This record gives sequence, C-alpha cells and structure tokens, in this order.
Amino acid sequence: MNRTVFLCGAVGVFALGLACSKNSENPTSPSSSASGTATTADGFLLKAGVPGTVAPTGGGQVQSDPPVLTASTTKGTYTDLSLSYHFQVRSGSTVVSETTVGPVAGSTVNYSPAGLSPNTTYTWRVQATYQGQSAPWSPDATFKTIGKFKNGANIFDPLLDGTSVGIVNGGRFIIGKGWQSASLNDAIDYDIPTCNNCVAEFDVTGFGKEEGASFEKDVKWFTMGDAGTWNDFGAFRNSPWKMHLEQRSDSDRGMKLIWRNGDAGEDDPGDHEARRDDTEDWNANTVYHFVFSWNPGGFSVTVNGHMWFQDGFNGAYNPPNHRVELGCTPRGESFVNSATFSNFRMTQR
Repeated sequence: MNRTVFLCGAVGVFALGLACSKNSENPTSPSSSASGTATTADGFLLKAGVPGTVAPTGGGQVQSDPPVLTASTTKGTYTDLSLSYHFQVRSGSTVVSETTVGPVAGSTVNYSPAGLSPNTTYTWRVQATYQGQSAPWSPDATFKTIGKFKNGANIFDPLLDGTSVGIVNGGRFIIGKGWQSASLNDAIDYDIPTCNNCVAEFDVTGFGKEEGASFEKDVKWFTMGDAGTWNDFGAFRNSPWKMHLEQRSDSDRGMKLIWRNGDAGEDDPGDHEARRDDTEDWNANTVYHFVFSWNPGGFSVTVNGHMWFQDGFNGAYNPPNHRVELGCTPRGESFVNSATFSNFRMTQR
C-alpha cells in the first residue's frame, strides 16, 4: 500500500513538472529574453507590435517631393527593445523604394522615398525590426505623388514624361530619364516674378569631362538674368544681372561661376566671379545634384552636397524679367548630346 501511494505521488510530481515545463514555453514569455524574438504563428520572428501608418493615407495627393511617410512607433511585446522600422513603397506589386530607419526612440518615424514618378498612386507599409528580425507589417496605405507645377517662382518639373512646365527651346526628351540639349542653342526657360530669396535645384547625368572642348567653348548647366537681354549676346554679356555656371573646357575637373548682383563692375554690387580646378570628377554614369541658393545676403552653389562656390551680397539679386534657364542660349553655350536634366525644382523662401 505504501509502495502504491509512493508511485502515485511520484506520478503527481512528474505531472507537475510537465506542467511547469509547459508553462515556461508559453507565448507570454519570449524564447530569448535578450532579443525578444520567437517564431510566431504568422511566420514573423520578432515579437513586437504593428506600427501605424499615420500619413499619407487614403490615396490623397501629397504636396511635397519627395513625400514624407510618417508611421507611429511600437514596442516589443515582452521586452523593451530599441526598434528600427522598415518602410516599403510599391507601385502595383513592384517594390520601388524601401529602407530601414532607426533605432527610433520617439513616437513617430519618417521616411522620404526619392525618385517617385509625379502624379502617381503608390502603396506603402512599415514593420518593426530588431537585429535582423522582423515583426508583422502594418496595413497598406496609399498616396498620390505631387504633379508637376509652375506657380510664380515655385516650380516642380520632373522632365521625365516628355513634357515641361517651362518653355522648351529645342533639344529632346528621353522618357524616364529627362531632357537633353541637342545643340549649343537649346534650353528650357522658366520665367518667374523677380525672386531674391530662392533655391533652384536639378539633377544632371550623361556628361563627362571638358564637354565644350570640341566647340572651343565653356558649356553651361544653368543661367539666370534679365530675359530682356536674352536675344542679344552683347546685352547679356554686359548685363548687371548675369549669372551662369559653366564646365571649363581647359580643366577636367574645373568649373567657373559668374554671379552679378546689380552691376557689371568688379565691386559689390558687381561681379562675383570664381573658377576652380578641383571640383567634381565628372563621369557620365554619375547623377549630379546641383543646388543654387541665394538671398539678399549672398549665395551658394553645391554639387552632390559639396560646397564649391559661396559669397556675400552687398545688394540683393533682383533681375527684372527674371528668367532661369537650363543651358545657356544667350551665349550659345549649352551642353550638346550629353547632359540630361531632370527633377528641376525652384522654391521661393
């Protein structure tokens, strides 16, 4: 009898042990307390909440390029983790942009996908990640990218679909890539109200070193000034508002800038002129992002984030009949069959 009672007690202890062991594997405790990860029924390894797609949603059209995607952050289910967030943007079923941001400590996280087509609907979602593991995706959200526009001095002109909001003078469009000058006298013009506090920027690719050497000219990417001088070489050359940036034909890494703020002399207001031999290592396979920024106190010019020219103004840049141009038709010095422009943007501040 005592033996039987002992065996029953042993069985009870064994059953209790099984129960305890089974309880230790309960999903309320992660398999790895250090990582907070365990395989879940949905196949995702990371045990964390689902981020929320805050904006944009509902297919609404955004008003910025690139758009800003904002998601709410989340937390580890069992452990306080320093989570990162993986964003994915799709066109139909094709992934067109994705990246991981973080770790993020705040309540929201942002991502700005570049290179999206204008006036196009995209779908996006986001998921929490930690040390290479992922939690479930958020529900899909949709938005429509901004369309091209010209509103005073504010312009967005991708140049990717064969059209422009500017005045196209020759050249050709390469669909999906941009606009290209086919002669020294081709350009795209944007006539705006006089702007003395603006940023103009664009992308250019397809050109190499010393592009103007065969023409014995220093060809130019960008020109600004008084549109009334455009059809007269001498009037433009001597204009007190002339501005242009050129690739020097005598230097394989050279650029030259002339920017006049109200006078053609050497004082200020006057010529702000500089030349450099040590700029970008021009390569036809590289996309170069040019940014021209000016206000009443001065200007700067960067290429791919490198500051190559800057100076102060003693007198604002106020050209009458303000024209900005891709190329340089007043001097007949546009790039020929090489430089391909896209994503022109101008912002008045």
